[in-house]
Amino acid sequence: MVTETVDALIERNMRPKRVYVVTTADPIVQEKCIPLLRDEFRINYRDIDFIVKNISNDDIYDEKDNEEFMRLVASILDEEICRGSRIFMCLAGGRKTMSAAMAILGWIYGADAIIHVLVPSELERRGNINVLLKLSPEEKAEVLHPSDKRVIFFSMSFPLPLDLATLQPSELVKKLLSL
Repeated sequence: MVTETVDALIERNMRPKRVYVVTTADPIVQEKCIPLLRDEFRINYRDIDFIVKNISNDDIYDEKDNEEFMRLVASILDEEICRGSRIFMCLAGGRKTMSAAMAILGWIYGADAIIHVLVPSELERRGNINVLLKLSPEEKAEVLHPSDKRVIFFSMSFPLPLDLATLQPSELVKKLLSL
């Protein structure tokens, strides 16, 4: 879903400067998925920085892992907000807890949008990394850059409650994590 999201942003004249993939230390992700994405960025998005950040565990097993994930995403958002960047977050892939955490953080940090890309189920099946790596270059390109994708943009313009709106995003995250 990373390449589909980047393509969707580019098609809407919102070309990103940096793309972060925030993931677990799962060996399949680290040894197969990330190298594939690095190659895609080297070939198709030379002017976009591809940055991988991962938590120390190979999955989200408990609240500690989820908290580590949230802190990592929050640190990226802090950095990008300080740069004055527009924030678009794609929640595809990963665990539901990761998507929920990112949605909450996107709201807190005032992300411009949360994005989800829908592709036909056949393309999604071929997007499994073990299938994808066996495809010809043409078939792989069709899966990674589908022309028949549908993009859903969720606005993040809901205001924070007044008692929370005065806090800096990083302070609000600390408060939420201490509950």
